[in-house]
Formats: sequence, structure tokens, C-alpha cells
Amino acid sequence: MAFSNKVIPHGVFTVVAGGGTHNIDTGHYVPMTSAPTDNYTYYTIEAAGPITLAGNLTIGSTGTLYDGLRVIVKNKVAITTAGTGFSVSVLGTTIPEEITTSTFMVEAIYDSTGGKWYTTIIPTYEGTQIVNTARLEDNAVTTAKITDLNVTTAKIANSGVTLAKIQDVAANSVLVRDANSSGVLTEKAVANTEILIGDGTGFTAAALSGDVTMTNAGVVTLAANSVVTADITDGNVTTAKIADDAVTLAKLASTGKLGGLYTQVGTTAVTTEETLFSLAMAAGQLASDGESIEIEVSGSFAANANAKTIRVKVAGTTISQNGTTTAPNNKDFKVKATVTRASATSHVSSSEVIIDGVATEINNSKGAGVTWANAITVAFTGQNSVASANDILVEQVVVKYIA
Repeated sequence: MAFSNKVIPHGVFTVVAGGGTHNIDTGHYVPMTSAPTDNYTYYTIEAAGPITLAGNLTIGSTGTLYDGLRVIVKNKVAITTAGTGFSVSVLGTTIPEEITTSTFMVEAIYDSTGGKWYTTIIPTYEGTQIVNTARLEDNAVTTAKITDLNVTTAKIANSGVTLAKIQDVAANSVLVRDANSSGVLTEKAVANTEILIGDGTGFTAAALSGDVTMTNAGVVTLAANSVVTADITDGNVTTAKIADDAVTLAKLASTGKLGGLYTQVGTTAVTTEETLFSLAMAAGQLASDGESIEIEVSGSFAANANAKTIRVKVAGTTISQNGTTTAPNNKDFKVKATVTRASATSHVSSSEVIIDGVATEINNSKGAGVTWANAITVAFTGQNSVASANDILVEQVVVKYIA
């Protein structure tokens, strides 16, 4: 059996930046005694170095074409076409610009019926970006095409992960980082009326308890009798906070009794000054300027013409005495004195001495001599002019604090 084969010469196309047209010579037929094993031609595209086209580069053909004719063209040149407005075409097929910059091959087979070349472009995949956005159909990349764990953070658009894309979470749970280090989120169950409380190593889900409780509607309740004095800021129990008829006399600081005497005490048979009543006030009792103490003393004088002297003293300073009626005979008396802190070391005072219902003397004084930060002694004294017992008799003393 006789065969005929098209012997096509192999060759090299040397190209330049200006492009141009190069043709493959399809050659001539020769008789063969067996089936052809090499019925193709092989051409290469070469240049002195990388080129940027300044004109179109076309590889065509010349000579007689026959059915099944096979041609392979290999490009060895880095040809830049992007942005130039020019292109590379081989046997009627335009080579994509991202392929021309690397080695590629074009295999072409001639179809005499259709009268055209069928070409296959074989690129160097590692050197090109053949699969780019322009060559992908919309919705063409399916789940099966994506390698597991390869959708990285950079691939996800901001706000691209909707709540529906997050895995299902257990009922009544929140997603938190339940640890004191960075890492993945975990579910934290929060039961009825519970809240999340950070403990430094994560979160604890717990309900309010003890003196404070809370419903699942957010209503907070204080337990009865749970607010103690230490919980109340000074000066914050205002009038609006006090119920009507709730303040008894015992609660009023302005009438607070500091001390007193309710049994008779008289002078003895001496003529020296004697202390008939004494009260040691706590240090700092009058802590602020304007605070006062009120002293009331009542008693009687013996039925004789002897001179009798009574005095009210604060920290050793005489505040009041009977300087006018000096020899009261068989008379009752009452002394009322008010002493006010003027500064940390001074005072102002006013007193009234009443003998037998008549105001016999009013004493006003002011000055230093009282250091209010110290313990202060309030005293009532009596002094006889004749050594006669009970010439002065005290029956009642009341010392009160006035805020």
C-alpha cells in the first residue's frame, strides 16, 4: 500500500518589536511506503531578547494545504502586547496578552472541509495568569473547586459574613471568648435571670443573689433591711426620703441630751468653790463652727443672808454667774446658757440667771480658751461666803447638743 506524506520543513521565525508577517511553507508531497509517523512541522519564534510590540505579529501559512495537516509553533520570546494596541496571532488565532510574555505552544490542524485551522494554545501555566477574572463565568467557582481551609480572612469582604452563615448556636447561649487569652469563640449558656460576669479567666453565668435580685425583665429588687448606715452617703437622707411621723424626738440631734443631774447636790460647810455638777464632753463633740451646747441648771438658795455665788463653766472658762444678786435669801434660781463654737479655738456665749422668776443678770461673752478638738468639761459650781452646808442646792442639770 502506498502513502503520500507532506514533508514540511522545520524552521525558525526571528521576530522584532515591529512585528510583521511570517509564513509557514506547507511544502510538497512525496511517496511513502508506510503510514506517516511524522506528518507535522515544527517552527519556533525567537528573538534577541524580550520585545514590546510596536506592530502586529502574524504567523500565517503559504503553499498547498491538505486535510489533517498538523503544525506546531513554539514561542521562546517574552513578547509584551498589553497596553500596546498590537497582538500576536498564529494561524488565525489571537494569543491572549497574558500568555505571550512566557513560553507557549500552538498546535494547529487543518480542516479541508471547513477550510480553516483548528488551534490549541498550550501555555506555560506557572508563568502566566491564564485563569483570570475575565475568563471566569459568573458563579463558575463551585464549592468543590475550593480546597478546604483556603478561604482566608483576606478573601472575605467586610460585613460579608451574615448571621445566617454562622453555625447554629445552642439555645439560650451567647458566643464569647471564655478564656484569658485570644482564640476561638465558644458557646456560653445563660439560664433564666442569669447575667454574664467577667472573672478574669473568662465569664461566669450567674443570677444576682443576696441583698439584690433581678427578674428576667431587668427589674432589680433590694432585700428588706439590706441598706445599712455604711451604704448611705453622708448628707443624702433628704426631707423627701423621710416618711411623715417617722422621726421621733430621740432621733433629733438638735435636742440630743449629752448629760445631766436629777438628784439634789448641795455645797458643804466650806467657803471654797465646789463643783456640784461636771460633764466631760467627747473630744470633737462640736466639730463644726456654729454648733452649740445648751446648759440649764435649776436649784435653790438657803434662807439666810449669806453671800452665795453660782457659776457655769466650759473648759474652765466662766460663762455665767450671779454677779448682781449676790446674797439671795430663800430663793429659787434657774440658769440657762448657750455656748457656740466660733472657731476651732474660740467661742461665743449668752446666758441668763433668773432668781425667783426675775431675770437678774444676762451674761454675754466671746473669746479664746476653748479648743474644741479636745475633751471639754462642762461644770456648775457653788461657793459659800460662810461655811454653812447646803447654802446652795442644785436640783436639776441638763446639757444638750444643738446642731
